[in-house]
Amino acid sequence: MHTNKEDKKPSRRAASVRDASDLECSVCGEKFDQVTDIERHATQDHPGLRPFKCSFESCTSDFASYYLRLKHVKQVHIKKKTHMCPFCGVLFVRGSALNVHVKKVHSKSDADSVRCPLCHKKIADMLKLKEHMSVHTGERNFTCDLKGCGKSFRLI
Repeated sequence: MHTNKEDKKPSRRAASVRDASDLECSVCGEKFDQVTDIERHATQDHPGLRPFKCSFESCTSDFASYYLRLKHVKQVHIKKKTHMCPFCGVLFVRGSALNVHVKKVHSKSDADSVRCPLCHKKIADMLKLKEHMSVHTGERNFTCDLKGCGKSFRLI
C-alpha cells in the first residue's frame, strides 16, 4: 500500500475521495492513498485497460482515469446541476447543455445578435447583452482584490 508520510497533510485530491474503495485498483485489488498514485499504477501496470469501474452497483461503465469516472458519477448518477442560466436561472448538469439552452431560448435570430431594449445598440449575443446592461443599471459586480483598494467595476 502506498502511504503519505504522517507529517504531510493530505493533498486536496486525496481529500476529495469519498471512501477507500475509490482508490482500489479494480484489476489487481491494490489499494492507494492518493489519486496520483493509483493513476500512475494504472498507466504503468495495466496499460490499455480501463481499471476505474463506476462505483454504482447497477452500472457497468469503466474508465481510463479516476477523473473521467468521477465526472461520469456526477453527471449520470448524482446529476448535480451546477451550471445556471444567467437569464432564467435554470440549472444544468453540463456546461454544454447550458450553452445550447442559452442559444435556443435566449438568443434571437439575425445571426444570434440582439438589440439592447433600452438604447437599441446591436449586441453580439445574450451573454454580452447581460454585460452591456450594467451600463444602464450602474451595477458594479467586480471588486478589486487588492487589500485596501475596494474599487468596483462593471467588467473585469
